[in-house]
Amino acid sequence: MSGYSRVMPRADAGSAVPGSAVEFGGAMPTLAAIALAIVSLFIGALIEPPAARAAGKQKNAAKALVQGEADIGFRVASDDISAGTSTRFVAIALPRRQVEAELTRIAEVARAAEKQPFEKTVVNFYLPGMRIGQGAWAVATFNPALKVSIVGLRLDEEQTAEAELKVDRRNLIGSWLMAPPATPGRLTIYKEGARSFAEWRLRDGTRLVEELSEQKDHRGRHMSPVAGGSMYYLLSDKGELELR
Repeated sequence: MSGYSRVMPRADAGSAVPGSAVEFGGAMPTLAAIALAIVSLFIGALIEPPAARAAGKQKNAAKALVQGEADIGFRVASDDISAGTSTRFVAIALPRRQVEAELTRIAEVARAAEKQPFEKTVVNFYLPGMRIGQGAWAVATFNPALKVSIVGLRLDEEQTAEAELKVDRRNLIGSWLMAPPATPGRLTIYKEGARSFAEWRLRDGTRLVEELSEQKDHRGRHMSPVAGGSMYYLLSDKGELELR
């Protein structure tokens, strides 16, 4: 179900069920505190050498990253260095959308855990159901200053969509939030009598509606635009949607 991030059925929406890419909500941990160890030698005090201090900082940051994985449920899906460059790419699989401040904290911990300095570090964030390496939901880039960009729908936009869904009295088949590489927005398929429609509501406010015709398909509900075209929607019995 590439490009979609969640089925959001209303309590009385009939047979709609969660899809293959479910999202959640929650908080993130703070960065681990890193202190300089002061070693007493004879009469005076000697500050820990820079090399040892850097190693201690990296070790503590690595612990914080592991602790974050345990507490929040996110995981480091991949950690690679671009061949022939000084650029590090880290992929973080999130259990749910996060606010920008929390993404910043995770990115800073990930960078602090580096075993060697890099000119550029890119931390890509993915939501459940998104394929790693095929369009991130959010990106944090150190080049050298940190810049965080949320490409897909933000947490507040998800909350707005869910609130709107609760008061939607149409006969819903299902509603999905669209994630990269698709255009951010929401897709809702609903019925009016015997007719079915697909409604696209994009982040920029655009609203598009097309009538659908349903055909028999052993893979699930096969719905094609009445206006024609080769594209069609395939909805499985589990609520997983594919746009083919």
